[in-house]
Amino acid sequence: MKTNCIFIVLGIILFGASCTFKKGEIPIVPDNCKAGHTGNVSVYVFMKHEEHQIGNLKNYRDTVYIKYNAVTSPGTEPTDYDSTFIGDYPSDFVLIPNLSCGNYFIYEVGFNNIHSERATGEMVLKVEHNDGVMNVTIEGSE
Repeated sequence: MKTNCIFIVLGIILFGASCTFKKGEIPIVPDNCKAGHTGNVSVYVFMKHEEHQIGNLKNYRDTVYIKYNAVTSPGTEPTDYDSTFIGDYPSDFVLIPNLSCGNYFIYEVGFNNIHSERATGEMVLKVEHNDGVMNVTIEGSE
């Protein structure tokens, strides 16, 4: 009888968990976090490509596209994203200001002037607080 009770409880837990999350989603921040520009978190996004830091060029600035409440890529078109941020020359980062806690999917485009090629990279960003500063590095590829 104990064994049957254990399997029933385990089944209820597993069934409940499978109904809580949508297929393919990975909850990585608390449910009360809603991604957007209502917080005080500043994120500095750096990009590396083939072990070289990618900086903003005068005629080719790094660009970061961000999708709110996402943990998977929505695509590579600018229209797939909620906001766009462009780096300032001659810095080596793109600043994303005023984020609140939540999940974000980031897609970055830059230019590796050492190898003369476009570089892109992506990552899931987890912001757990509504204030502070974060530095993240995206590993780019061609």
